[in-house]
Amino acid sequence: MDPTNLYRPSDESETQLIGALLIEPAYIAQATALVKPSDFYLWEHTRIFEAITRLGELADNLTVEQTLAKMPAADDKYANAAAEIAASHGQSIDVYLTLMRAESQLRGYVPNWEYHAREVADQALRRRLLAYANDVASMANDQQRPAAEMVGVAMAELAKAAADQHGGRRTMQEIAAAYWAEREIEWANKGKPTGIPSGLVDLDRMTNGWRPGQLVTVAGPTSSGKTTLMLQMALHAARQGRRVLVLTLEMVEEEIMRKLVANQGRLDTSPTATPNPDAELIANNAVAQLPIRVAYIPGPTVADVVAECHRERAKHGRLDLVMVDHLQIMATPQERGQTRAAALGAITRELKAQAGKLGAAILMGSQINREGAAGANGPAAVPQLAMLRESGNIEEDSTMVLMLHNPEEKTAPALRTLYVRKNRNGPTGKVDLIAKLAESRFGLADVDEVKL
Repeated sequence: MDPTNLYRPSDESETQLIGALLIEPAYIAQATALVKPSDFYLWEHTRIFEAITRLGELADNLTVEQTLAKMPAADDKYANAAAEIAASHGQSIDVYLTLMRAESQLRGYVPNWEYHAREVADQALRRRLLAYANDVASMANDQQRPAAEMVGVAMAELAKAAADQHGGRRTMQEIAAAYWAEREIEWANKGKPTGIPSGLVDLDRMTNGWRPGQLVTVAGPTSSGKTTLMLQMALHAARQGRRVLVLTLEMVEEEIMRKLVANQGRLDTSPTATPNPDAELIANNAVAQLPIRVAYIPGPTVADVVAECHRERAKHGRLDLVMVDHLQIMATPQERGQTRAAALGAITRELKAQAGKLGAAILMGSQINREGAAGANGPAAVPQLAMLRESGNIEEDSTMVLMLHNPEEKTAPALRTLYVRKNRNGPTGKVDLIAKLAESRFGLADVDEVKL
């Protein structure tokens, strides 16, 4: 059996998509970002989708038929694609398209066009994977070829499948339209962040929120509160309806949950504090209902982190923000002659690449060098990018670098300054904070509260 037939989609997913786009041509531009003509199993649907995407919002029964009449047929005995499709179905193009429109309208599938687009693309990818796997299996049976060579071929075939999946790139017109739509949203928001907000308004004014594809490093000395700060940002994002994954490489899930509950309820949940079971239960249940998940991964490699991210995205269909705490704990298998700095650099490059592939922002914790921490010789030095511990690649690969500083550790231990040392898309500066670590949260120093 031809393996590509194992994942032949039902005609419904293809016809419902085409019918929905003919009823609402405004969705066509968005659909082209999800599915391309070669993703359709039925050849006539491939040609019709090609015609629809050429026409854009001008697409209707008449214009699609006219466009198909100008496209060559696959079989030389037909004058054009329109004639070939009509002969194959024993009815005119107009009737064929009308039936698809009527079916989509009858079943109320127009609002679900995106579901059908993803279904068509998903089944196309499965067919390609099966075809590539079949090719690799055939070559693996060739005893004259080294097994090591087979591994390289298999990896190349999988990379080709991934490239095919993302092969449809946007035109400059589509990019320009997307940019203008984003700018209009920014103007309408009047300074409010259009990305994922941190919950600290002074910081959001500088960053405009976190964006898909960004790698944001939050650095600070040990015990400075950088984990608490990142958790607060992650929790705030979840409160805004964003899908969040917290990957803890050091603390178990229950430790992280204690911090989240404390922040949510503004409670001291430490073992020595006076308990408030009713308030803590309310906060606990509130956190449990948010679109946030915590996963403890002891001794992980970057591959373990990436796999967990993709599992979460596959489960929910999207992933908006990932928190990784923290870089220096991650295992760094070093190749022969490779330095620790180079190994960490490989991790930051991979995380930056994965942020783009996941369509998510990644918050990455990082330690800073000894001179950034207070010691017997005096207070900690004001943090600079050069203090990022062990690797200059952290600065290079990060879209933003935030550095937490305790300027008066002995006289004002709760005072913190968050420096925005790198901001690829905006200004740098600083935000004054008050650390309320007993409640696992930070507030703005001027108002002493977080804007929720």
